[in-house]
Amino acid sequence: MAAPKSKTQAQSKLILVTGDPICDHNYYRGNRATADSLEPRGFRFRRTGGGSLLLKDLVEKATADLDEWRTEFGLDSDFENLPSASHAFCIWEPQENDPNEKDSAKKHQVWRAVEPPLGYGHPSHPETEGEKKGSGALMPRTTALEVPPDIIVIDDAGLGFR
Repeated sequence: MAAPKSKTQAQSKLILVTGDPICDHNYYRGNRATADSLEPRGFRFRRTGGGSLLLKDLVEKATADLDEWRTEFGLDSDFENLPSASHAFCIWEPQENDPNEKDSAKKHQVWRAVEPPLGYGHPSHPETEGEKKGSGALMPRTTALEVPPDIIVIDDAGLGFR
């Protein structure tokens, strides 16, 4: 006989997010062309979880005010060590929010991706030791869910989840 569910488990609803995890490499264009430049905005680089990892974060934030819902991720989340084909690269630059806006009070800059995007890593690139270890991120969770999910959300970029 299965163990009785706790009050929290019995009343909460579960959203399971799964699919293709991505390691996003975001490069933000700066204005400091020289080391002695007084321009405050320099080049920045940020590596974040993308694909199904980003989708999980979005679902969590969208349901944060719904006490009865919780979100779990269906895979390992070591995104930095995913195989190179699961890494995406993009350059961002500041642009006018609306180039057609006439009212200067409504004008401001926003970050937009430079087109075309840089794309994904090379699939036949030899994996580093970390990537070999991280290829487990493409595998299912090592611990079972406590309850079956009420909703399953799948991010499928065509990288092999199916």
